[in-house]
Amino acid sequence: MPLALYCPATARVRGGQLLYSRCPMQDFYAIVHKDEHSAFGVSFPDLPGCFSSADRVEDIVPNAREALALWFDDTQEVVPSRLDQVEASVADELASGTVFI
Repeated sequence: MPLALYCPATARVRGGQLLYSRCPMQDFYAIVHKDEHSAFGVSFPDLPGCFSSADRVEDIVPNAREALALWFDDTQEVVPSRLDQVEASVADELASGTVFI
């Protein structure tokens, strides 16, 4: 389940729900890291410097979406990689127990 990103500048939101956006939805894969006695860390292989953290499992996705929106406020559009490309680029991390979202 990749995280979806909409264009904040053109989106219309009411009551926390996205009503519409004039640009196409893009999906970015995230890697969730968790070490013992630490918060969850989330990074985006396609987006250098874009990361988030969460103390609780239920905060992983909302915090990651916020990080995406903030990252794209200051960055030009990026074309997401295909799943197989992302898997190949983070194979060692996946082998050590990280997960995709």
